[in-house]
Amino acid sequence: MISEELLKVLSPLISALFGGVIVAIVSSYLNRSRTEAEISKAKAETERIRAETEEIRSKQGKQQDEIIALKFLFKCFVTNSELEQLQKLADLLPSTYNYKDEYQGNILVEELRRLRSLDLIRMQPGEYINHILRNRKGDLKQHCEITERGKEYLKLRQELGLPR
Repeated sequence: MISEELLKVLSPLISALFGGVIVAIVSSYLNRSRTEAEISKAKAETERIRAETEEIRSKQGKQQDEIIALKFLFKCFVTNSELEQLQKLADLLPSTYNYKDEYQGNILVEELRRLRSLDLIRMQPGEYINHILRNRKGDLKQHCEITERGKEYLKLRQELGLPR
């Protein structure tokens, strides 16, 4: 059998070997637990980021819908004919007017009244909108002028890519 001396020599080696195996097993278990915790934490963070991203996309979709609605309202804020009068006063078109009959003259006067009520134009000193009805031809700039608000409106239309 194994001698006592041999056991004395082998005993510390066997203890060290088994102790090392136990330490390795415990260490592996602890590392595995830590790794699993880190993976779980990473999964939770990924899910949080995914939820935030989805919320941002949803908000962007709503904002895009609102922008489309605002563009529509902005485009329809004035009629095409009112827009033409505004552009004439902003030097984007010749500022002359020439109407054939009283009906056309009244339409022009109504358009200018509406633009004035929106503070997009103002009358020249001493001028009134009805003065336009005196002559069937003339220059709008003799009677009225575009306001800063009117200029800003035209600028915003251009920035929004709305047709003239």
